[in-house]
Amino acid sequence: MLLEDQKMVDVAQENLPAFINPTINVLEEMTGVKSIPSDVMMDKSMLPSSEIAVVIGISGELQGAFVISAEKEVAYEMASKLMGGVDTSGLCCYEIAEAIAEFANIVAGNSMILMERTSININISPPTIVIGQGEKLRIGGSSEMVITILNSDIGEVAISLVLMKV
Repeated sequence: MLLEDQKMVDVAQENLPAFINPTINVLEEMTGVKSIPSDVMMDKSMLPSSEIAVVIGISGELQGAFVISAEKEVAYEMASKLMGGVDTSGLCCYEIAEAIAEFANIVAGNSMILMERTSININISPPTIVIGQGEKLRIGGSSEMVITILNSDIGEVAISLVLMKV
């Protein structure tokens, strides 16, 4: 691993809790679903781990992206819970992804506030939806994503982070 890549991984790992904790909290507050994070992993493939992914760009003192992804079945269940238990079986994949994008936007906003409390000022972009497996993400000059999986009753939700200091 190049020194620059290692610095990016270190920045992402150092700031990952500011994204994990809001994801866990918002998921439980909005859906009643409790989750437990797995160990942190590195991924050089730059592929979202699942069929539905939402990417939120990060700019400011840190630059990169925050990604929430889930398999289609998990995303449908999560969207149903986010919408108060609505039957989502008649909705298309994009409509489900829109619900996950709103969730990701709330999480990223909470993460931004946490970062500001530690004197790190970041801005977030509107969510970008990626549907389909095998869609490769290229975020800045990064070559690795830091990932943790949230394990819950509805399935696994992946949180991926790529960050570098500007």
